[in-house]
Amino acid sequence: MSTEIRWNPFDPAHIRDPYRMYKQLQENDPVHCTSRKEWVITRYDDVKSVLKSPAVRVGNRKEWFEKGINYFNQGEADLRYIHEAIHSFILFLNPPDHTRIRNFVNKAWTNRNISNIIAENIEYLLSQIRNKEFDLVNEFAQPLPILTISKVLGIPPADYEYLKDLGKTMIGSINLYHNYRELVALSDAANKFITYFTNQIQLKTDHPDEGLISQLIQQNQIDKELNEKELVSICIFLFIAGEETTAASISTGILHLLRQRHLYEYLKVHPGKLPVAMEELLRYDSPVQLLGRITTTEIIVNGVTIPPESSLIVVLAAANRDPRIFEQPDELNFERVNKKHLTFGWGPHFCMGEWLGRAEITMGINAILKTYPNLHLVDQDLTWGKNISVRCLTKLIVAID
Repeated sequence: MSTEIRWNPFDPAHIRDPYRMYKQLQENDPVHCTSRKEWVITRYDDVKSVLKSPAVRVGNRKEWFEKGINYFNQGEADLRYIHEAIHSFILFLNPPDHTRIRNFVNKAWTNRNISNIIAENIEYLLSQIRNKEFDLVNEFAQPLPILTISKVLGIPPADYEYLKDLGKTMIGSINLYHNYRELVALSDAANKFITYFTNQIQLKTDHPDEGLISQLIQQNQIDKELNEKELVSICIFLFIAGEETTAASISTGILHLLRQRHLYEYLKVHPGKLPVAMEELLRYDSPVQLLGRITTTEIIVNGVTIPPESSLIVVLAAANRDPRIFEQPDELNFERVNKKHLTFGWGPHFCMGEWLGRAEITMGINAILKTYPNLHLVDQDLTWGKNISVRCLTKLIVAID
């Protein structure tokens, strides 16, 4: 096992380009034990086997936050709201709770014909861009999924700005590491989310509408499946789940198309190729970089024995560039035959909202291509978010010729 490679995800160089370190690990130490005794897994077949293994559970964020809350319990900040808010986040649950809540949401969420909602939101956002130079992240990519899920849930448009800022903070709950200041901010956002959705559930219980919150309430009146805290937590999860990842996919997708201008021009001429191109963009620069897992028993990965109760860091973004699976993986190729990327995960925790994300990404990128055929980058000095689990630009300044 190599001792020269270090898992250092917070290095600014890694934030800018994580694929260099991923490649080193993948080639030289594919099951890497860090100084914190975490196991970093980077090869495609190993990642898939871990994600579907019955001997591995999701890294239980509820347990982690409980430890953090107890550790930081200094009387200066009330951190208990984090645990309450994420109580029923599907990606933090293991069977049987994961199966129970996932099945409940799927049963209630029957109307998946939302193309009109996405199209209306795209038209509205583009109508608000009046300058030749604008920030594609904050003026288009980030608002699109928030506006869409707000309409799906039946949230009043007037509440959009308030919830948007809370969502930016709350998405940090999926990061692997937090300091005290981040926990305080998370708890404050969680408390406000809990209050908001508790009020919405009461309102829609008395006055139901066509939104998903009302559908969840009505389904629960039949099934008697969830208590109030679980219902509130599910609403929070549905609101934030695809926010950052969809925004990241749209903005990084446009970034790579503009940096490789021939691909931008190609899709303008061949818009029917966009669904295929979207899958390749998701493979090439995955919005979800890594997932946390914990072993329940001893497992063997690529010949390496990992003890029970070990923390695993499963690097989806590295797996998506494994040369054993994808020929010339560091190149964007819209004619690529193998499209079996792991961006949406694998196994029982495969992303429940992937169909919505795919629709928003495809329609969003297509709208930019059609509306701004001569778009170009203004600021080449890019700033990336510090959440190592989700790779996203904080801004992308572009201009219209």
